[in-house]
Amino acid sequence: MAKILVIHPEAQTGALITQILQREGLEVFAAANSAEGIAEFQRTNPDLVIAAEMLPLIERKEFVTHLRDMSDVPLIILGEKNESTLIVFLALGADTYLYPFDPKELVAKVHSLLRRRRKRVNSDFPFLTPTESTLLTYLARNENRVVTIPELIVRVWRGKDISKGSLKFYIHRLRKKVDGNFRLVNHRGVGYCLQTREVVRIGRRNGNDGSTAAMPWGCCRTRSMRTIRQWW
Repeated sequence: MAKILVIHPEAQTGALITQILQREGLEVFAAANSAEGIAEFQRTNPDLVIAAEMLPLIERKEFVTHLRDMSDVPLIILGEKNESTLIVFLALGADTYLYPFDPKELVAKVHSLLRRRRKRVNSDFPFLTPTESTLLTYLARNENRVVTIPELIVRVWRGKDISKGSLKFYIHRLRKKVDGNFRLVNHRGVGYCLQTREVVRIGRRNGNDGSTAAMPWGCCRTRSMRTIRQWW
């Protein structure tokens, strides 16, 4: 079941949108402002976000910028017809801008964006946000070494104020995207280590069936930077 996060300051309208989406078999989470929205996003890890344009302009811009820094999740902005505002939000990273609010069009847009996201998630080379790319690159350059939490904050976020909870969120999303190519190990209270592998099929016969076996972790040569360059 796909998860949708709805951010709307008007409780009645937010509840209406929630009901519409729930009838479509979607799991819906709600927030009343951008701060609640970011916290709920990190807690629920939704597949799509719907945000109301009624939030203050500066707050909306900061929210979209923050969201795009964390994730490539589809984003729908609900608002009134305003071409300049539309251009601003599309430039910041919104996927679409609906005006006026129409339930049927909203449902159609949600399903369309979810289908597109499923195709992207199932791709051999997953899409990484700029922060995820920087994080993966730094870990890969230090593969098989435990990179401490303070070091990550300095090197990836340039010393910006980021909580350990936010860092765990980024690591969680990155782990989901690179699973199968890399092994991202958590050294609790210390930091993270990117262990890399190349699954190598060897021609060892088991009896007469000609079957082969894959070399285990730690026995294979690594392919971290080569794989990352393929994604780019």
